[in-house]
Parts: sequence; structure tokens; C-alpha cells
Amino acid sequence: MDYLQGNYAPAERSYRRAAELDPGSPEAHHGLCIALVRLGRCQEAASACARCLELRPEEARCRKSLAGARACLDEDATLPSPSRSPPGPGSP
Repeated sequence: MDYLQGNYAPAERSYRRAAELDPGSPEAHHGLCIALVRLGRCQEAASACARCLELRPEEARCRKSLAGARACLDEDATLPSPSRSPPGPGSP
């Protein structure tokens, strides 16, 4: 229910707990992946989706979510690091 209401942090905790209790549950890993993507935790999301695919390779939603997690990682790679500000006007 948390996820449907946009409360991704509680959803992440619930799905993580479900995955700990039943490591063989592709549903738990899939839900964890989605919540982590929404929280911007791309690397963790990719790992959760990869686990979903290990458990159920034929699952289309796991493949789709893994693609979303990878896109999230790609977006992170193109953003300037927080320690550096983007060049201003007239910068070399």
C-alpha cells in the first residue's frame, strides 16, 4: 500500500524485509527494485532486479524493471558530481 501512495521509503523497507524472509521470491525483489528506483538508489535497484531475473528469467516485468534501473544508472553517470558545480557562462 505504501508504494501505491508514493511512500517509497516504507515500501523499500517492506520489500527488503519480504526478500530477507523469502529470498526466493521474485515478487519481493521486483518490488524492492521499483521502490529503490523511485528513491534514486539505482545500483541497489539494479541488483534487486537482477536477482528477480535470476529467480524467474522469463518474467517480462523483471526485464523491464532492470532496464529502468540501468537507465537510472545512466542518468546518474551524466549528472555533475555534487562536489563540482557545472561550468558557468564564459567558463572554458
